[in-house]
Amino acid sequence: VRALHTVLRRGKPEVALGMMSTANCLLSMAAIGTGVPAVGSERIYPPKAPIGRVWAWLRRRLYPRLAAVVAQTEESAQWLRVQVGGCRVRVISNPAIYPLISHEPQVTPGQVLGAADDMHMLLAAGRLGLQKGFDRLLVAFAELAPRFPDWCLVIIGEGEERCELEKQVSDVGLKKRVFLPGIVGNIGEWYEAADLYVMTSRFEGFPNALAEALVHGLPAVSVDCKTGPHDILRHEIDGLLVPQNNHEALIEALATLMSNEALRQQYSARAVEARERFALERIAGMWEELFEEVVNDRT
Repeated sequence: VRALHTVLRRGKPEVALGMMSTANCLLSMAAIGTGVPAVGSERIYPPKAPIGRVWAWLRRRLYPRLAAVVAQTEESAQWLRVQVGGCRVRVISNPAIYPLISHEPQVTPGQVLGAADDMHMLLAAGRLGLQKGFDRLLVAFAELAPRFPDWCLVIIGEGEERCELEKQVSDVGLKKRVFLPGIVGNIGEWYEAADLYVMTSRFEGFPNALAEALVHGLPAVSVDCKTGPHDILRHEIDGLLVPQNNHEALIEALATLMSNEALRQQYSARAVEARERFALERIAGMWEELFEEVVNDRT
């Protein structure tokens, strides 16, 4: 805190920005007496990411000292207003870049799918961890697979649950229908190649991959977890939202879109409207407006 205080005092930036709860608290303390407006930013729904009693106590007392706190969704913002109070809270989502910049590793769908390359692709992406709910996605796909023999499932990402997920795939006999290619640097190519996107997270802050799928014109089915999906996906406009922890609803929604190409195309045509809703220029403008506001308040 002392070192950061010295940096702020000597450098005199117009604004200092923190990311995540603990960094926000440290910045709030360090900015005292510097004249630098400090802005905090929560990057996940706070109740789903406990920070311990001491840090939670500090958050309640230090956030009101910040010039503003940014949340990614209105639900997260409301939690901050109730639990912290006394601080200015703004909602600014993440941008969804289109087209995405491609980088290494370059992994093409044809390399991974092989003989399954001519199948319809159900795509999911994210860290292979419990949060993302890929275990329950595999249960759902195992039920759907016999009904839709021309569909495969691809889960892009890497993480600590890989071994468990691979075992789950093997146990249900879907090694030729489910693919886990790991991290890819050309995910935009996968969005373009896929027919339907699915998200089954147990919780989120703002699920970037869901927004990216939409800007690439990919219709989606998403569990309406806390938080983000209903701020991104417009139910029955560019995809389908299903209640959290409702396996039957997830199966029904996936089956509805997997069986109906015309409906997928209808949703795809509206999905690309996300390019404007989450345009980098629009989101950057919201940040700039907030920064100007806190600087003007100081003067």
